Formats: sequence, C-alpha cells, structure tokens
Amino acid sequence: LEAARRSCPRMITFSEKDPSATVFGSQVRKQGGDILFRVKTPRYNREFRLTMPGLFNVQNALAALAVCEALSIPEQYAFAGLMKARVPGRMEVYANADDKVCVLVDYAHNKLSFETLFQSVQAEYPGRRIVTVFGCPGKKAFDRRRDLGEISGKYSDLVILTEEDAGEEPVEDICKDIAQYVEAQHHADYSIVPDRGEAIRQAVMGSREETVILLTGKGAETRQKRGREYVEVPTDVEYVQTFLQEYDTARAPDGLDRVRSLLELLPALKRHRGKKAAVWSAHPGEDLLQDADALRTVGLDVVLVPPGEDAPGDADYLVYFTELGEDRRLMPGRVDFRRAEELLGTLSGEPAAAVRRCMDALAAGAAETAVLDSTAEHALLLYLLDQPVQGMIISR
Repeated sequence: LEAARRSCPRMITFSEKDPSATVFGSQVRKQGGDILFRVKTPRYNREFRLTMPGLFNVQNALAALAVCEALSIPEQYAFAGLMKARVPGRMEVYANADDKVCVLVDYAHNKLSFETLFQSVQAEYPGRRIVTVFGCPGKKAFDRRRDLGEISGKYSDLVILTEEDAGEEPVEDICKDIAQYVEAQHHADYSIVPDRGEAIRQAVMGSREETVILLTGKGAETRQKRGREYVEVPTDVEYVQTFLQEYDTARAPDGLDRVRSLLELLPALKRHRGKKAAVWSAHPGEDLLQDADALRTVGLDVVLVPPGEDAPGDADYLVYFTELGEDRRLMPGRVDFRRAEELLGTLSGEPAAAVRRCMDALAAGAAETAVLDSTAEHALLLYLLDQPVQGMIISR
C-alpha cells in the first residue's frame, strides 16, 4: 500500500474490515435468496443488493464498486449492474417447489475455492444437510484429490464421487483415491457413482430433509473428457433442472390435498371482505380463475380487467400478471416506492412496463400494487394470504 501511495497520485482501497477504506462495505445480511450490504464511499452511503449467492461475492462487489469509484460511474448504474450480475455455472442456485432441496452449481475445483464455498454455505444455509457431488480430472493435479477429499469430508454429511474429465484414467480409480481422504475425516458418508448424471439424480432424489447440494467442478460446461476425446454431455444445470422436476413430481400432493391446504388458510382472507381487487392478465389461466372464484366466496370483489383498459377507480388492490422470465430473480417481494424506482432500471420488457404502471397507480393514490409471475400457481391467492409469492409488491 505504501508503495502504491508513493507512485500513484490517487489510490482507491476497498474493505469489509477497515472503515477508512475508500469503498467500505458493512452490514452484510441475507434476505431471501439475495445478499444485502451497505457501502460507504466519498460520493454516497447506501445499500446494495446481490442476487447471486455466496457471501464471498461481497468482496468481489466491493472491488467492482472501487473501479466504479475510480471512473465516477453514477451509483444508480452500479446498483443496477450488481443486481444483474451473473456468471453461468458460477454459484447458480436451483431449488424444488418448496425449497426443501437447494442445489448450488459452481466451478469450484481447488482448495481455496472449496474452502470458500463451504464456509459460505454454512453461513447461508445453517442447519441444512450438506451433500457434495464432485470428481477430479485424470492423470494430473493429484494433490487436488487430497485437498478436495479432506475439505468435502470435513464439511459434508454425504459425498458422492463421480466423473469429472477423467480422460485416460478410470473414473473408479480417481474416485477411490479421493475417497480415502473423505473417509479419513470420520464425518461424512460417501459413495462412488461413476455416471455423473446418476450421481446428481441420487443426490436430489435421496433428500428426505432440508438439504443443500453442492455440485462442483463442471458448471455450465457441455463436455466430458473421456479417453483422448471430449464427449458432448448435458450440463450440470440441465441435470439439476430435470431431477428437481422429477423430485417434485414424485412428492406432489394429489388435488384433494392441495385444496385442503388452501382451505386451512381461507379464514385469513376475511380481512379483505368488502374490498375490490383489479387484476390484469393477458391470458388468465385456470389457476387465476380458480383464485378469483375462491376470493369472491369470502366477499372480495375480483375484477378481471382486459388488457388496455383502465382499472376501476375504487379498486383497493391493483395486480398485474406477466411472465417474469429472467427478471424473476430481480423481483425481491415487498418494496416501497423508492426501492421500486431503483429496481425499475434493472428490468426490461413487459415486467418493466408492469412495474411502471404500478408506480403510476401509486402516484395517483393507490395504497398497494403488485406485479406477479403469471407462470406461478395460485399467485393471486397466495399474495392476498401474505404467503411467499414470486413478484414485486409495491406500497407507498
């Protein structure tokens, strides 16, 4: 640092520990699947949000903000950029319908990245069973087998060893080499499943309690090295999405069970009796029509507004349904008008247009508006029951 100060007319530092740093990060916390943290610089003091997991990514974000500070990039653009920051195959999170099983797909493949990953997972998913699925490449980086075996054995409840660019070395031999280091930790159970797809399937389908599965090494890669050739294979993400859907299908309640679970919540809807909800949807699905009928039975007047028409002037709730797509991860649930205004700069297409209409309605006097995902089941009913729902609920 002293050498930098002597040779550079301007030096910018960033830190989570030193309040005197040019870019100082603090108050790091989880909110749902997001990470919130406060940043103080010579130009501003405000909160930022990351939509990708990994507490260690706060350090990466502070480094990016230090560059923004050097280039005098406006804070609102930095905020929007960090909100959208994603790297395919890097700390990607997938979950089943009720979040019982969370899968983290990451490229972690060495000692430092493994240690960082596990420490972050323990902090972000406390109390969950940890299952790790990985392998090592053939005929190289032999010390990596020891390092990854020891670390996974120390932190995991179950380790599943599998194929990971084995090349000309038998997959089973590589897995057995790693297994001795897992076993030496006397903490984790382990199994060897050479077929990577089947290994991932066993990790997902074998989850009987709240579980986080770490699927490391391959990320979004589409090939495996087998022998001297690279063979096209499904990505880890494709495997995960397939098997989480299979998991939900195997556990799905029948229609009567679903009806019973919703009926148990219906008394909570009485507070909406005598009020009116205006709902926009370009293509109302069966779930939305069922929700509207159920809400009418408890005295809430639900008006389905055709696209392009204005809301009834006496509506208490204004709800827009649209397909959120990739913008789904940018929708943080309940926010106030100011935060919605910031988030608007990160959205595009129809989700952005829907949020803008909501904000116009709030400016005109509405108390609360909502943009909900049209692909989610029973979203209107869940919203009015104050249950978790994918979208943005904006209040003054």
